[in-house]
Amino acid sequence: MLATSPARSIGYVVRGTGGQHPGSAQVRVVRRIALDSRPQVSYHRIDVDQFVAGRDERHYDVILVQRDAVAGRFVDAFVAEAGARTTPIVVELDDDLLTDEARSRLIAGGYSSEDLDGLRALVAASSRILVSTKELAKRVRALHSDVVIVENALDPEIWGSRVRVEPPPPRNEVRALYMGSATHVADLHLLRPVFTDLRTHDGRAIVLEVIGVTHHDEEWFRRIPMPDGTGNYPQLVQWLRTLAPRWSLGVAPLEDEFFNKAKSDLKFLEYTMLGLPTIASAVESYHRIPDHGGRVVPNDTQAWRQALVASTYRFGRTGLNVRRAAKYVRGARFLGRDGWNGILP
Repeated sequence: MLATSPARSIGYVVRGTGGQHPGSAQVRVVRRIALDSRPQVSYHRIDVDQFVAGRDERHYDVILVQRDAVAGRFVDAFVAEAGARTTPIVVELDDDLLTDEARSRLIAGGYSSEDLDGLRALVAASSRILVSTKELAKRVRALHSDVVIVENALDPEIWGSRVRVEPPPPRNEVRALYMGSATHVADLHLLRPVFTDLRTHDGRAIVLEVIGVTHHDEEWFRRIPMPDGTGNYPQLVQWLRTLAPRWSLGVAPLEDEFFNKAKSDLKFLEYTMLGLPTIASAVESYHRIPDHGGRVVPNDTQAWRQALVASTYRFGRTGLNVRRAAKYVRGARFLGRDGWNGILP
């Protein structure tokens, strides 16, 4: 009779409750956990208050913390409790929340200095750091010796399932989609002169439609409000997929500045699985997408305008290839069923 391996218990800390979590937590941790089908692994969400008070008596082989999900005021006690249990901590990052150069931008965007200081202390006390890009890995290695790159990937269950799509509206105009969080307001405004009075060769208006990013309406783009219930990533994806026929392409502007250089190509993956070709800024985050059917252009108004007009009538000449992009995403950027196997210590 073969002996069975003892179950491995993984604790994790993410923002949100009741299945409602920020998009980064869903993409980087929650959906990966949901897909992990290995019977010898169990996951348990940790309540930080209970853990630091010593009231969480569950054994954990490792604890995974996503971004700054442990508030700065709890970090010292959290680290002490994990140390008393000899339980290794792994921190998962998909943005630069650590460097001095990024700090002023983060605080201006609503982060507290206490939480950023706490995250640095947590990173220093951790066994391993997981990051989303090579550039982010390079920055984090200045603070920690054990850094592992885990690229962003999509959940095949929410991106590959069948959905009933809405019929496309009349083709009297061409619509480009830009979606993102409130951290991308400056990136959105790169496109203001691009979409001003932009038309196809046959005279149709090329219209920018924006989901997320901003709560303010401006005359140069059309904002699409998100319905109730789509603040959670899986529901957002399902809603986007029903609307996909209304758009002809997705755009991913990104300012070429220090903080953004550590970002990933997630928008390219998402636009691709909406069936949309992607035009993105020619910056570090998107430097590989031309190899997989996307296109990059410099952050120059005329370059963007020319690329958008060209994309509306002949994808082949512009390098845009949705089928090639979809084959790449399905083959190389979908999550598997092995969770964090081989990644967590």
